[in-house]
Amino acid sequence: MSTPSVWKQLRHVLGGYPTTAADWAVRTQCPDVTREELLVLDQWLTADPRNAQAYAEVNKIGYLGAQLREHSEELLHLEGYQRLLATRRQSRVAPEPRFGRFVTLAGSCALLLLAVTLSWFWYSNGRYSAGHGEQQRIALADGSSVVVNTDSEVKVRYDDHVRIVELPRGEAFFEVAKNAARPFIVKTDDLEVRAIGTRFSVRRTDDGTRVVVTEGRVRVSRTGDASTAPVELGANNQVLVAVKEQIPPPVAIDTAAATSWTSGMIQFEDVPLNAVLQEVNRYTPKSFVISDPALQDIRLTGRFRVGDMDSVKFALANRFDIGMTEDAREIRLSKP
Repeated sequence: MSTPSVWKQLRHVLGGYPTTAADWAVRTQCPDVTREELLVLDQWLTADPRNAQAYAEVNKIGYLGAQLREHSEELLHLEGYQRLLATRRQSRVAPEPRFGRFVTLAGSCALLLLAVTLSWFWYSNGRYSAGHGEQQRIALADGSSVVVNTDSEVKVRYDDHVRIVELPRGEAFFEVAKNAARPFIVKTDDLEVRAIGTRFSVRRTDDGTRVVVTEGRVRVSRTGDASTAPVELGANNQVLVAVKEQIPPPVAIDTAAATSWTSGMIQFEDVPLNAVLQEVNRYTPKSFVISDPALQDIRLTGRFRVGDMDSVKFALANRFDIGMTEDAREIRLSKP
């Protein structure tokens, strides 16, 4: 039976979403996880600090399991593993009562489930990407997480001393598990964003890099350029770093709006129509194009679900009386 059909049956039986860190860890690695479920997970994590702590602990267990898988010879030195082997040898010799067989079967199923869970959950070194209009959530082995936005890519390189994530293109949101002895660094071509325990996003464009911090603090510096002073910024601040320019001072912004894409929405407050459409087009199969210069002065306030072209069409037609002609590739906007 496929994973999606199993999950549908479990949802029917359970009548709701996962309620434990382990169950959420399994669910987020399933290929059919929905954006709605990820929103519920975010609510569950923020509802109680113990939830986030438990979720991080599951990640740590997964990381330790991955280390053992890579160094299987170390299993022979573990006292608990030796006891498990001894129990298994005894079970082969002595006949088991019916209840004992049931317990063994249940234990085997639990171990199998744990193995499957960890194999889904082990994300450490690797390359992860999201296509046009897609988003991907990555649970990392140290308890951190990354949301990879549309047309974006990250490369994860962890070792015992440092946690490095490269952002070759696009945008990603990082929720970093605290570990002062093991810095978390996001790298672009010429910038480093260093954090210990925080939540922030990094976006690369042709013009430069944008860093938005929603919680904690980060330090932004030029890679290999001692002449450019690093800049620290805290919660509800951002920096826009132009290519080959000095890093400017941080400015205060509405970070909820700036990172609304992580919950499947894009939000605008008095933004020029051209800038709105550039953002909308990041997620849509067809591009909105302004074909009438008279529309350049329009400014828009609104909130749309990513990829929802119909809502954008409705807002433009009903609020601004904009006409549209559409073909297989574009939606051209003009005054009727």
